Amino acid sequence: MDFSLTEQEELFRRAVRDFVTRELAPRAAETDAQATFPTDLLPKMGDLGVFGVLLPAAYGGSEAGMLSYLVATEEISAGCASTGFTIVCTVSHAFVLNAFATDEIKSSALPRMAAGRAMGAFCITEPDAGEDIGAIQTVAREEGNHYRVNGTKTFISNAGLSEFYALMVRTRPGYGVDGLTMLLVEKGTPGFTIGKMESKLGLRGHPLGELIFQDCLVPKGNLLASEGAGMQVYMSVIGPAFLGCGASSVGIARAAFEKAVAHVKERHTFGQPIGRHQAVQMMVFDMATAIESARLLLDRGAYHSDRGRLDPVEAMRAKLFATEMAVEVTYKAMQVHGGYGYSSEYPLERHYRDARAHTLHMQTPEVARTLGASLMLGFGPPGPGH
Repeated sequence: MDFSLTEQEELFRRAVRDFVTRELAPRAAETDAQATFPTDLLPKMGDLGVFGVLLPAAYGGSEAGMLSYLVATEEISAGCASTGFTIVCTVSHAFVLNAFATDEIKSSALPRMAAGRAMGAFCITEPDAGEDIGAIQTVAREEGNHYRVNGTKTFISNAGLSEFYALMVRTRPGYGVDGLTMLLVEKGTPGFTIGKMESKLGLRGHPLGELIFQDCLVPKGNLLASEGAGMQVYMSVIGPAFLGCGASSVGIARAAFEKAVAHVKERHTFGQPIGRHQAVQMMVFDMATAIESARLLLDRGAYHSDRGRLDPVEAMRAKLFATEMAVEVTYKAMQVHGGYGYSSEYPLERHYRDARAHTLHMQTPEVARTLGASLMLGFGPPGPGH
């Protein structure tokens, strides 16, 4: 199994890295400090092909595949993790629309998303329903050719920034996950408002907020898949979302590692570079090993995903390992910088904060381990709601 980049993939990686170096990375500190998103750069990334890697050519995509998506996500997250995760959310959303939306919706939404002129959001979490998807209480009731939606979603990535929202709702009360349905809601639909935006420890430029639905009428044509198939749609997004989150973590870790390597060569103590000290050498070697191990898990997941053979547990493992790896690597990179690593004048503390966020996105490590083990052992998902 060879995960080496093809010539086309390598050219794509270089183009994205060049863009990141010139335009994205120089603004990363400002994006973090001011908690603002660089929206003006989205069409430029669309022109590069970042948003269309998993989409058909008919909708402006390149059909480049999952590995190209992970390559782009890693490069962008190395320069600005807030932007990298916004890409993960939009590419994952577009992937779902391409699989389950009507031709009319795909023709309208996907070309705009591929061009970086419309973002997407996947909306699951509620005040009393996070990992326990069967506890979702946002209700959609049929009224003629529409669904009337009422409820609140919290901690939604790309809130406010997105034009399109894939919304998990309950259409059959009392049926656990079997009563869940996925609807597409467009920004500006009457009854749909953006609520409180979160102030966060890391990924401060990435918008995260509350969505409020009050008698919001959504056309039945906006149904994704079919009524009651919400979990089917959700499971389909695990590949691009989990692998993308892992690739973003690798990008953060790589950026911190590269700064650490440069520092240990330049910083001197006791008459020699600190990279000559055995304790520092061991940390550098462990960091490099951990980053490459995570990348290999992700590449393997991409390989299987492009061939329709991705096991959800495989994606969960890759995401879990990569996100926890990034926290460890950024911690060690801060450590070898000493007091400089702790200073907000240097990017190490930002990398550390950004890495920590990904251990909470989509699935916590604790849930990953218990759910993954249950699935591996053939017990099925733990808990009620089925």
